[in-house]
Amino acid sequence: MKRTITILMLLLSVVLVACTPEDNGPIIAPDVESIEFRMDETTLTPGEHTLVAVALPEGSDQQMTFSIQGIVEGVSISGNKLTIGQAVADGTEFTVIAKSIYDPTVQTTIKLKVLNEGGDVVEISTEAELRAINTAEGGLGKSYVLTNDIELTAPWEPIGVADLELENGDVVLGTPFTGVFDGQGFTISGIEISSEEPLFNAGFFAQIGPSAIVKNTAFEGSVVANGWSGGIAGTNEGVLENVISNVTVHVFGDSAGSIVSVNRGLIRYAYGIGKVSNDEKLPTQGRSAGLVAANEGSMEEVYGDYQTLGTQNYIAFAPSTSPAYMLPTVDMKLASTWAAFDTDVWYVADGTYPLLKHEGFTPPEIELEVNITIKNTNTSLDLEVDDSLQIEAEVINPAGDEVVLYALKESVNGVTIDADGLVTFNLDAVAANFSFTVVASIEGTELAAEKTFEVVYNPPIVDDTVYISNETELLNLLAGQTDPENLSKTFVLTNDIELTADWTAVGIAPNEDEGVVGVPFTGVFDGQGYKISGINMPGSGWNKGFFGYIGSDGVIKNTHFKGYVEASAWSGGLVAVNEGTVQDVVVEIKLYVYGSNGGVLVEHNHGLLKNIIVLSEVVSDGGPEVVGLLATNTGTLENVFANEDTLKTDNLIALGAVKDDGTHIISDADFNLATTYAAFDTEIWDIPENGIPTLKKQA
Repeated sequence: MKRTITILMLLLSVVLVACTPEDNGPIIAPDVESIEFRMDETTLTPGEHTLVAVALPEGSDQQMTFSIQGIVEGVSISGNKLTIGQAVADGTEFTVIAKSIYDPTVQTTIKLKVLNEGGDVVEISTEAELRAINTAEGGLGKSYVLTNDIELTAPWEPIGVADLELENGDVVLGTPFTGVFDGQGFTISGIEISSEEPLFNAGFFAQIGPSAIVKNTAFEGSVVANGWSGGIAGTNEGVLENVISNVTVHVFGDSAGSIVSVNRGLIRYAYGIGKVSNDEKLPTQGRSAGLVAANEGSMEEVYGDYQTLGTQNYIAFAPSTSPAYMLPTVDMKLASTWAAFDTDVWYVADGTYPLLKHEGFTPPEIELEVNITIKNTNTSLDLEVDDSLQIEAEVINPAGDEVVLYALKESVNGVTIDADGLVTFNLDAVAANFSFTVVASIEGTELAAEKTFEVVYNPPIVDDTVYISNETELLNLLAGQTDPENLSKTFVLTNDIELTADWTAVGIAPNEDEGVVGVPFTGVFDGQGYKISGINMPGSGWNKGFFGYIGSDGVIKNTHFKGYVEASAWSGGLVAVNEGTVQDVVVEIKLYVYGSNGGVLVEHNHGLLKNIIVLSEVVSDGGPEVVGLLATNTGTLENVFANEDTLKTDNLIALGAVKDDGTHIISDADFNLATTYAAFDTEIWDIPENGIPTLKKQA
């Protein structure tokens, strides 16, 4: 899936030119002053309707957008088309907003009412009737109710046909399910979806349309597909509520979701417990596997059992977990977890996952077992606010004589835990940005619970010049450093440093799409000719790099950087965003992006890059055409050289695949010639007659 770049265009004026000989100049279109709906009917039946509105005065710009105020189940808008689903209750009222594109402050509303005397509701009690949804005339738009559990006995053909994105970016529209499916608390089991042909957007439903509602149903079975598939649906644009996905989902490519692959609608009061996996990506990588693969809609009270799912990803596209909603099995079987669920719809009790109630439902007999959980909900700590943490372990269904033991899963510099579960931190030893995992267990048993905590610590740095001689100091002072005052200091290396822990970028890259202003490094980083090796930034994400953001006053110099950076797309090896000066450095950081627009040296360069040797390659799933030495460039490059054989691309700029003219990406022979580096300062560089220059250690 390509990353979408949103470009906001401000239309300052619309000029209409009259084509008459006596024309005295352009006619300026009047500003939009108001909008007026012109609908003959305000009471509408289920189906598709055209929204009609005009901008006033006449001759003003008529471009406008329509939207629904709030969320109305079963009602959606695409362009100027309003769709009312068959399940929308008679008498439902909602408000539509019309807004001028020319001037978004000019808008108006209209209140509409639904007339739905009720169409036929199709009862489903057999497998054959369930399969007929796909084949019956108008079947994808009807209302259905289950009257009993159904176990499928043959492979399942997903309901509807999903939209298909072609390689050139065009989309072939599918035929989604647009009706209502009410399982009335019953279960559909035996779902088996696979194909010898390439299969994408698979699920019990291929695609749930914007006006559709799927509710009160448990789904059990398995989905095996090539990619972009989910247990209940490939794509959801409608409403999924009060549903259970106990569907095993495996894709050979990427983007698997336990509940759905792509959510563009609303999912609420739902959970997933079927194992979800893929062949190509690790859970830490982008577009891997999770509760959902991608979320562009809303998710309310949606839970996943990360132990049965086999992943902690709440969202898999850019892997993110959610400690409040991705829980271990023991917490998924606690009644307190489900306080927001409607007990008229759900059976909630300790010792079981919530169960959907249906006609004739009988509560199960539950044999409660002893277990243990960690109840801490705040998993993000700032050591400048709290310098200790009490672990809140709870024994479930205790006999009364259990002894709880506490330990760190792995040792972390500066972090200790005592016998009572109190975690303390040595502020002189901890890094600026790190995580640790606590394990609480019941003595004499194999019962244990664990929870991971993310920590930041950015205390003021007193000295204006800071000398760094080892990994601990480098991690403590700069890994994840975001304090602007600290980022204005001068940092000087006094030794080669081999990193053994993962690196977090220095500073925060700006991101206009997400409204992130950014925090730049504005000081000086002087490596004095030394090397930082072992740099490792695994996993997905954007705007990654050893330095997240170098401000206009920032200077990086005299350093050899070696390691590996992995990202979803739009990232750099050494720097994400550079507005300052990077000079006299060796960059040996391999950059691997799953998508496009990665720059092995810098992602976005707006500053000066001077006297730089690049020894590493840049790789993308999309091939060498979508990556380069830089991703974008509005700055200056002086004596920046990369070996074309090593770099694996001839793009100077990744965006637009701008080819280098041989100035910077050069042949192996030229890369090893002393004359190539004639402009390099020999006080800083050791330049052999044949071979690659190296930095001289200054101290």
